[in-house]
Amino acid sequence: MRIKQYLNDETRFIKDKVVTDETLINIIKKKCLPFLKENKGGKLLWRGSRWDIENIKILTPRQNRLPMDTPERIHNFVDDIFKKKYGWKARSEGVFVTSNRKEAQDYGNIGIFFPIGKFNYLYNNKIRDFTENLKNSGIISFDDIDAAAYKEFWKSPPDEDELKEINQLRDNLINTIRSYEKTNLSKASRSDIEIIFKCEHYYLIRPKKTLFTKLQDLL
Repeated sequence: MRIKQYLNDETRFIKDKVVTDETLINIIKKKCLPFLKENKGGKLLWRGSRWDIENIKILTPRQNRLPMDTPERIHNFVDDIFKKKYGWKARSEGVFVTSNRKEAQDYGNIGIFFPIGKFNYLYNNKIRDFTENLKNSGIISFDDIDAAAYKEFWKSPPDEDELKEINQLRDNLINTIRSYEKTNLSKASRSDIEIIFKCEHYYLIRPKKTLFTKLQDLL
């Protein structure tokens, strides 16, 4: 409750005052030091969202995010693997960001992302967008990776060749998730790939030209 009240107070302060670039820089230096250290030498990260950002906005990640484009059964299957391997459900609990500004714009109003305090993160150097990666690998629906789901949908079990393909797609997906990395953020942020963060709260900052270079200089 205390941290929630503190963040609410800070949000009101930022909204009610004329916020200078110096004020925003000082907030980031004070509240996002772990991120600044971990991403030293990296690039700024962007997030697209439905929020209108006047200057800076404090947000709390959802713990049960529903998939936008990924079929729900695949989403849950993948989350279970993330949980077993890394200790958290990245697809449901994560905040998705990228250093590619244009790709972030596909998801709404863009803001520069800074996690507050401690955080975890995951990325795969081969994945710029997880949903697109699924489609490109041939996984469109859950029956593509599950024999029981195949039988349920098609009203007959897969033949030998089909079962072999289902198992291969399933194994490939599992191996892809197990190959995610959780260190060297600066490398990830320079790669224009999808990065998933787990944090209690985060800032989104309006990308003003006068501020962009000053924020990049923090890294």
